[in-house]
Amino acid sequence: MTLLSFFYVLLLIFLMPYSYLCYTLLYGSRRYRAVETPALEAPYPVVTVQLPIYNERAIFPRLLRSVSELEWPRSQLEVLVLDDSSEGTSRLIDSEAHSHRSRGLDVRVIRREGREGFKAGALNNALKHTRGEYVLILDADNLPPRGLLERTVPLLEADPRLGYVQVRLGNINRSFNRVSKAISLALDCHYLVEQPGRQSLSLVTNFDGSAAVLRKEAIMDVGGWNSETLSEDMHLSYSMRVRGWTSTYLRDVVVGGEVPVTLNDFKNQQARWASGSTQTALRLMRGIWLSRVLSLPQKIDSTIRLTNYLVFPAILLSFLVMLLLTALNRFHPGSLYYWVGGASSLGGLGVFLMYASVSSLERTGLKEKAATLGLLGALGIGLSAHITISILKGLLRKEHDFVPTPKYNLGNDNPGVKIRNSNCKPPRTEYLLVILSSLGLVLSLVNRAYILIPSFSIHLICFFVVAHYTMSP
Repeated sequence: MTLLSFFYVLLLIFLMPYSYLCYTLLYGSRRYRAVETPALEAPYPVVTVQLPIYNERAIFPRLLRSVSELEWPRSQLEVLVLDDSSEGTSRLIDSEAHSHRSRGLDVRVIRREGREGFKAGALNNALKHTRGEYVLILDADNLPPRGLLERTVPLLEADPRLGYVQVRLGNINRSFNRVSKAISLALDCHYLVEQPGRQSLSLVTNFDGSAAVLRKEAIMDVGGWNSETLSEDMHLSYSMRVRGWTSTYLRDVVVGGEVPVTLNDFKNQQARWASGSTQTALRLMRGIWLSRVLSLPQKIDSTIRLTNYLVFPAILLSFLVMLLLTALNRFHPGSLYYWVGGASSLGGLGVFLMYASVSSLERTGLKEKAATLGLLGALGIGLSAHITISILKGLLRKEHDFVPTPKYNLGNDNPGVKIRNSNCKPPRTEYLLVILSSLGLVLSLVNRAYILIPSFSIHLICFFVVAHYTMSP
């Protein structure tokens, strides 16, 4: 086996912990049991609802209306609109806030000069104005159920070391198009398998940026929100756990939300998450492994969770190495390759089973989700180059730009609405990878490396799918 072949095998080994963890989380999700909410007696604690807003003009009225319907004593409910918007949206926010204030809702608009720190900066600034003991954070597209606070706050009251309660995010525009269906399936897997799996196995359930109630004392204890990373939510989650705060997850409480409906919007979202989680890993990994609070399984799982996006550079690298080996006619696998390749394939089966299990948890047939599952699988490989570039930019740049995901006030009851595909630039990287995949197929035939034909075929399809949907209106 050549040195290059050995490096290829090492890449397959690197991917194994990420894929085999899927079996563990799938097992854990089957053991998950709903968390019972204890009774809460008067006096009720003050809760502050924080609404970070940046030019979400189309959906802000819907958000504030749903917040006004939360079942909680009005004297103990404070609503802060953290407005970083431009003038046009700000006028709408002032008008809506005034309207709800006249009906008895304690709502204030908090503004600052500039957008320093982006969402993290807005949340840090809001802490100075927050009188609540607990903070409910909602994104602009969220639709909280009326009983959200009644299901979450009593848990925080009963356990003084509970730092936050995360609930499930639903997808109100799941059926809008094929892209929204695939992204919804990915998020469903996180909320129906990964989060409950970690909860039942006593691993770290992280805060997902919205749809959670957090203890203000715990936020202050870790120094507030970190604006040096694009994943301030993940940074806060693991910082809290290292400091000894705990967390819990409620699968049966659902806050509605919108998923991206164009692949370009999804790519931008994934770029932000990939950069942010990698930045967070670099900042917190040492503290996680030196922690006397976290158990060994929690440390291992936290490491895999924080570095999860490194799977994509490994996928891209393995493809390029495989192509180079084929071009040099040096792909002569030995017994080690077959052992590792077989183990890697078994791990890949775990990934498929985890996503396929969502069908049973949602009580829908696997046949109905087959096409969606196929598209999601294609995105998993096809986005490897885009996410790899995003990670590198996140590590090399000192200043970062927070690009919010556009929301359009969509729902499953209005499919067919025309959405403009923003920033639709020719996907040159994916086009190049389509060409390289085709070249790999030809070289596999010429050099009789027939074992590689399925792999090059899969990569060709995946890169083509991403290129196609990137340019789709």
